[in-house]
Amino acid sequence: MKQLLLLLSLLLMAQWSIGQGRSSNRYVRKIMDDSKFYAGFRVGAQYNNLRIVQSYNMLEQLAGSQEGYQKEYEGIMAQVQPSVAIQLYYYPVHVIGFTFQPTLSMMSWEYSNSYQWASENVNLASDYTFKHKITSFDLPLMAKLTAPLGNLQVYAQGGAYFSVLFDATKKVEIIDTEITNAGEFITESVRREGFEQQLQPYHWGYIAGGGLSIDVHTVRLGLEAYYKIPMQQPFLAEMRYQQGGYLSSIYDVMDDWEYSGLEVALSVTIPLDHIAMMYRSK
Repeated sequence: MKQLLLLLSLLLMAQWSIGQGRSSNRYVRKIMDDSKFYAGFRVGAQYNNLRIVQSYNMLEQLAGSQEGYQKEYEGIMAQVQPSVAIQLYYYPVHVIGFTFQPTLSMMSWEYSNSYQWASENVNLASDYTFKHKITSFDLPLMAKLTAPLGNLQVYAQGGAYFSVLFDATKKVEIIDTEITNAGEFITESVRREGFEQQLQPYHWGYIAGGGLSIDVHTVRLGLEAYYKIPMQQPFLAEMRYQQGGYLSSIYDVMDDWEYSGLEVALSVTIPLDHIAMMYRSK
């Protein structure tokens, strides 16, 4: 967050220095309309919609078919996570542009399930809560179409993205309850581990969105939204287990998931070519 605030301060200082001595609205409008290169950043929140395609049972994989031990989910919850991107724009003409936006993207979800074993003397129940977190670099390349309305711009943009896995961690909370003739015994534990080897290291898909921006002097402030549609699902069995592994080490087989992502973000961009011209003229 400190780095983002510093970058914002530098951008504002740059646009302020451009306007010194030439603060007329006509001059500022000409800067924004004639600029071909823009750079900036966006900060947003991303929500990923998860859907189970195929559920795998740990006991079936260990010992063959085990009737009565089907995985039962107590709840699945995807969580909102932050995203940060650098934005680079090129406008060959005023209303049509192209943008490359390297993005640090996060995804997290959790679910719970339980298993029970019973005999004449012992009743054992194990409850698991799995909390996953994935960090990746998304590299989207999009075309942008803008409808200018004076200082306001309404725009739509879309293209494709390539995503590279950076990190994947799992936290598992385990509660074992054992009931015997001697009484009830409860044991709680927490395990943490990485699970990058169970995921596809990269995938690609389509991205589309739109937004509204306003020019404040020579800074362009925007509110925008993006929707990602993966063409490869990194959580499907056919796309993961690159090293032949199948079971995790914590009594769970990772299910096949499908996801799609929605991001809402605030953006700040400035015209680079006019800043460069100003410094060259000094």
